[in-house]
Amino acid sequence: MNSTKLIGWLQIGANMAVLAGLILVAIQINQNTELVRYQLKHNNFVLSVEKENTILGENPARVWAKAIENPSGLSLEEMRVMEGFFYRTIMEYNHLYENREFWGDEWKRRIRSENGWFLRSKFGRAWWEQQREDVTSAEFFEEIDAAVYGDSPDQSQYFQMIKDRLGEQNQQQPK
Repeated sequence: MNSTKLIGWLQIGANMAVLAGLILVAIQINQNTELVRYQLKHNNFVLSVEKENTILGENPARVWAKAIENPSGLSLEEMRVMEGFFYRTIMEYNHLYENREFWGDEWKRRIRSENGWFLRSKFGRAWWEQQREDVTSAEFFEEIDAAVYGDSPDQSQYFQMIKDRLGEQNQQQPK
């Protein structure tokens, strides 16, 4: 009788171990599924960024400077280069935002430190005003709006401040 009870308890213990193993396998499958989902999303993001980088061409800085100095004088091709630059930048921030459980508030830091600077030009604001309706997250939308319409210097003001400092340094140097 004692051996029958012992065998019964051993079977119960073995069944519980099998059940625990199945639960662990299910958890691991779920984690792997999430990892694959993130990897596919990331790969799509990388392909989109590569496509926009191709559109930017070899010298986007020339077009960027023209967009600051004479935004209404941009050709259609140059406007597409600027759009590629802006779109790629917004995609990067959105990628960080959508994956904030991994990246935390990096998306906010990047928007605050970079995006207003890029989009605060006349062309950048016009582009953002055209695109902003496509943004679905109110939090993301508000963060970009704050950067675009904030009071920090735009690109031309920033570069003028650098020129002014260079001029001050040249005046202070003994001749």
